[in-house]
Amino acid sequence: KGDPGFDPRPVLEKLTIPVLWIFGLYDHVIPTNLSIDRIGEYQRAGKKNFDIHVLPFADHNFRNVFTSERYDPSEAASAWLRKKGFLE
Repeated sequence: KGDPGFDPRPVLEKLTIPVLWIFGLYDHVIPTNLSIDRIGEYQRAGKKNFDIHVLPFADHNFRNVFTSERYDPSEAASAWLRKKGFLE
């Protein structure tokens, strides 16, 4: 109930912590390309705490749409956490 949709901009503008966005390029639930473009706008405006990782053939559930194999997003997350100094 209530107004349709959610505008995340007020929340995103306040975020100062590092954020990793993991997208499936074939996600039919989330508008992946639009989301990447919007995050890119923040990055170009100087917001350097947003990082993006795209799984090239993944759907919303991180499954490859051609092979049905599941991607493991924890691999990208672990690499990012190491890069940020949160993991050794």
